Amino acid sequence: MKNISEKLLTFLLLIFVLTACSWLRPAEKFAANAPVKKMVFDLPFPNDLIYQATPDAKVIVGTKVIEANLSYEISGFDVETGRRLWQLPFEGKLVGQTQKQILVSEYKTSTVYFVAPRTGEITRRISPAPIQLTRINFDTYIGMAFTDEMYLTTQALYTSIFIKLREKDESFPIGITAQRWANNEKVWFVPPDGQLVIIGDRPLIFGDKVLIMNAPYGKGTGHSYKIVSLKTGEELFRNESNGKFHYLADKYFIEITPSFVRQIEPLTGKELWKIEADFHNALAAAIGNQISFHTANDKQTGTKRVVEAETGKLLKQFELPHTPKATSETVFITKDNLVLFNVTSTSVDFFRRIDKHYNYWVAYDTEAKKVLWRTDFESYSASSLFPFASDKVRFE
Repeated sequence: MKNISEKLLTFLLLIFVLTACSWLRPAEKFAANAPVKKMVFDLPFPNDLIYQATPDAKVIVGTKVIEANLSYEISGFDVETGRRLWQLPFEGKLVGQTQKQILVSEYKTSTVYFVAPRTGEITRRISPAPIQLTRINFDTYIGMAFTDEMYLTTQALYTSIFIKLREKDESFPIGITAQRWANNEKVWFVPPDGQLVIIGDRPLIFGDKVLIMNAPYGKGTGHSYKIVSLKTGEELFRNESNGKFHYLADKYFIEITPSFVRQIEPLTGKELWKIEADFHNALAAAIGNQISFHTANDKQTGTKRVVEAETGKLLKQFELPHTPKATSETVFITKDNLVLFNVTSTSVDFFRRIDKHYNYWVAYDTEAKKVLWRTDFESYSASSLFPFASDKVRFE
């Protein structure tokens, strides 16, 4: 009996080792063996920054990490010329924007800076910063929205706000709270519909109104959003879907259901365009003036549809091979009719050390169904700049 137990234990140990070895082998990246080209912009943008939009459509900001989670260098650029307009060092992160300014939270000094995107002028300082923007809770800004007078805090079920490392702050109830910058006075509170379990869908401010996307009540139960008054929090409008709503590229409000996709005007629910087809479990992404939809057919292929964002006109539809352990929703068709899709991964392996993040672009021949070439696996900076300068890029 003892020998049988020892053999069984040895067998189970062998199975574990073999399984662990399979975990340790990094998955081959899609198009790993394809020829490599560089994404080159015909403007003097630095190639080591991560770029973001600002309230000024003609200005973008680039961020460079000087010391991880401690020090950042933030610069403003003219999007048409690539000219650097200003540069500022901060011991903190760019956390959002108001209608006219960008916000940087510096946790070491517990200060929020309001920065004019065109000039880099620091127009205002708030100190101490709201507790959600302190170092301990730094990533909670993902669920926040800002105006010059107020900040909106999304408190999810699983989010804990701490005054100190082990001391919880119970003043932020589950839901969405609007508070004044000046004195932290609570202006209004909106409780969650059902259960607010995610903070990925931050509140969206449109003038004097706020769009709040509610979390689905359960799998397959549909999705809803509501419009509330920025001044009072009073509900003004509500819309529901048996699918899901998405706000893409800070421009396009999309509804995806199993049988159609459409773009709507969020404040009124007015339909702008609609496409009927099989969109079961479809994913969506937008870049520039194009929206791409991905519908998985089976484990090996998926249907890509690229449409003109303003009209819904179908620009191209094609089948794409499966990209294992990665996502490839974003597709862009260049003015030369070249099909590019972005392959990204943020997964972490079982032992948290194998699957490093990557971000690259693949050129694909949709007729021959083959990969033409790819960019470098770590094209983070170029990918962040691409939405703002897709008409000024070449590949060499």
